[in-house]
Amino acid sequence: MDTLIVSDVHLGSELCNAELFCKVLSGFRFKRLVLNGDIFDHLNLEFEVKTRHLREGERPRVKKHRLKKSHLKALSLISGLSKPENNCEVIWIEGNHDEGISHIFSSLIGATVHDEYMWEFAGKKCLAIHGDQFDEFYKDHINLVEWGTWVYQALQSFGPKTTPLCLYLKNNSKHYARAIHIVAEGAARYAKTKGADVIFCGHTHHAEHKRIGEIEYYNSGTMQAAIVSCISLGEQGFRIHVFEEDDGFAKPIHVAP
Repeated sequence: MDTLIVSDVHLGSELCNAELFCKVLSGFRFKRLVLNGDIFDHLNLEFEVKTRHLREGERPRVKKHRLKKSHLKALSLISGLSKPENNCEVIWIEGNHDEGISHIFSSLIGATVHDEYMWEFAGKKCLAIHGDQFDEFYKDHINLVEWGTWVYQALQSFGPKTTPLCLYLKNNSKHYARAIHIVAEGAARYAKTKGADVIFCGHTHHAEHKRIGEIEYYNSGTMQAAIVSCISLGEQGFRIHVFEEDDGFAKPIHVAP
């Protein structure tokens, strides 16, 4: 593959499927990894950064022990990909959940942080941006959204038994359904102003592809569910891959051209 795009991993969240994320990531070979926002879940992630008394050239030290082992493994896997011998560029697009966190962890995993990222593939100008920028409800009702998110996160703290309820509330909320359409339309308009042919977003947790006017819109979905998705750019074009776990492996259940 030339490029693999993932988004909305939400490391630190009880719903994060870090094990399947690692298996999916290990199943591809690619030159570029685009982490298209919300790699961390800031409301659940607790960490300390030692910035005082640092020697010149010394990196900030981050306590990672509050993350689960599987989440740390995911960070280690990304860090390994960014090593020079693997010849892989790791791009981190900052999402609304990992705002600020990305700049702390980027040096630890070897990623460069961007608000948006543009590159060319197969003669197409490609643009990656998380997508929360186009979610008008989120921007106009930030306090309400944050309160709802707190309730959502509190439910997760009760463990796996509440996972079906959490996913049901997420998938059936009016804001969620409305955001899928609003983000796609806003992304297409923005891509046109940037001269892009294809735009890739996350944020909605809904993997999809559709043509909006002259713009090809893709959403990479999420790694925060029992079924996860990602996007690849390679010899077979632009493809959405959907996976579920089967006997300890990442089982591909759908590939959409």
